[in-house]
Amino acid sequence: MSAGSSRIHWVDTAKAISIFCIVFGHTIRDDSMAGNFIFSFNTAVFFMLSGYTFRGDRRSSGAFIVNALKKIMLPFYFWSIVSIVIYPIAGQGITGSLGNRASASVNNSLTGNLMGMLYANSETGLMNWNRPLWFLPCLFCIECIWFAVLKLTEKTIAIGKSLSGKHQNTVVDCTAASVILLSFAFMYYITYSHSNFIWPLESETALSMCSYFGIGLMLRRIPEQYPGLIFGTRTFLNKITKGRARIKTVMLAALAGVLFAFVIILSHYAGHMDSRPDDFNNVTAYILCSLAGSAAIILISRAVGKFLPFEYVGRRTLAILVLHKFPLYIIEILSPSVHALIRKDYLPVCIAVDIVIVLLCLAVEKLLRRFAPITIGAK
Repeated sequence: MSAGSSRIHWVDTAKAISIFCIVFGHTIRDDSMAGNFIFSFNTAVFFMLSGYTFRGDRRSSGAFIVNALKKIMLPFYFWSIVSIVIYPIAGQGITGSLGNRASASVNNSLTGNLMGMLYANSETGLMNWNRPLWFLPCLFCIECIWFAVLKLTEKTIAIGKSLSGKHQNTVVDCTAASVILLSFAFMYYITYSHSNFIWPLESETALSMCSYFGIGLMLRRIPEQYPGLIFGTRTFLNKITKGRARIKTVMLAALAGVLFAFVIILSHYAGHMDSRPDDFNNVTAYILCSLAGSAAIILISRAVGKFLPFEYVGRRTLAILVLHKFPLYIIEILSPSVHALIRKDYLPVCIAVDIVIVLLCLAVEKLLRRFAPITIGAK
């Protein structure tokens, strides 16, 4: 952790890598090999990291709701209104870049766009003005679900006052594991029953992604509740690497490479998969790819260690999420030749453009943090 703060270096690094994967995924074509690879894990890892850092259950119900509304939903509504105002004015010709699986048109009806914002589900076709914003109401729902689960578990434990601390932890772990398994089961049900659920606040996606958020929670609990296991793992690694940090870094990076290779191969043969319930397609393949890809990013982040540029980006992922569509549209308008290369999935250009987009988002974020922090969920 950072000295004098609750920041965790590797988590911020992992968030930085993940947000770049999100931006990259929104630049390339969905049905390309690179698109199949990126979309098979880029959203799941974000939910997992959000679960790892979740501390909402330590608040009262009122304080939790107020905090979640301010940090998640207020930025969603603000940037939704900004997008609704801009894109019909900018013209329909540029609206097919991000979220290009949707119709490449923006509903010019103010009523329809406002309904899309209030219903907050990208699959209605009424959020094409900024489809990536769907992540925020979905995250809000997931946090509410896990807050309720943990609080109810806490109250249940309080009723059985005779339970020891060890048994209390077992109850929490079993409850969390049950929710994770139910969430995975829902993914199978919604896919193979061909149920086309489109619920408010992306809540059908939230029920599916609860599993990854819960895995993040469990990863956090392991060192807190089972320090002996962590100590044993570290001892084992130290014996293998003989205490040499460089060897350990190479081992973590190599394992991450193996996991990414697995994801590339499986996603190529499984085809396009994404975190939306109607885009899972092959649920088993999606779960395997998302878990392997998430693990690879975490391993790379642990291998990188403390790296301030990545950590800086990782602390500003919400701002990049809500802003990154705008500079891409500007690039489309100002440089049709670059846009043509992006549409052809010319990866060097895509990566260079994404780096520029992230840097521009960071510059705007700095201004917003100073003059309008509430618009990016900051204090």
